[in-house]
Amino acid sequence: MNKQRKKAIARLAQQVSAIAGELEALKEKEDEARENMPENLWESERYEVSEECSQAMEDALESLESAASSLSEIT
Repeated sequence: MNKQRKKAIARLAQQVSAIAGELEALKEKEDEARENMPENLWESERYEVSEECSQAMEDALESLESAASSLSEIT
């Protein structure tokens, strides 16, 4: 692989890592908001949707981190 393509892949790896960082911050905010919900909402649809969103973000984070790692191995 030539130098130019390696540089492009390295940039992509950094961008993916940055996106993962942003997503992690959003997930933490969602988790915090859910943890601060009043007890009477713990079994509500709103709480359940929040849990599902957090899990989806966690799954996406794992995928992004794996992609960034795989890209970094190339360079």
